[in-house]
Amino acid sequence: MRSICSVNNAGRKESLAISESSRSKRRPTLDAAKKEFESALAKMNQELMEFLETYPINHFVPIDERSETKNRYKDIKDRRGALGCGAKELRILLNKHGMAQERNELERTLENIDAQISTIRSEHYEYL
Repeated sequence: MRSICSVNNAGRKESLAISESSRSKRRPTLDAAKKEFESALAKMNQELMEFLETYPINHFVPIDERSETKNRYKDIKDRRGALGCGAKELRILLNKHGMAQERNELERTLENIDAQISTIRSEHYEYL
């Protein structure tokens, strides 16, 4: 049985597609990953601070404000996801450079943020 495949060499478009897909992903430098993570962390802390100022712990949220509270909580969760992506890249680079103390500090920071988010969730569980 004969093969139906083309025996012609790849054209320009095909060779470009092959060469781009075969490139490996380049990781950012350690400094770039730190800056990206610190920027995401600052935004996360700002978002948490604003939420807790608007809806403090042990504070009743009126029914007409609950949809906004839920939307802001979703924004916090989304921002936590973005922070996690930056933390993953940074964690890989810290491991590569043997920076265990900085990696442990990164883990503590993430745990602290997760604890704040869990506190918010447990405080406003009826409508989040």
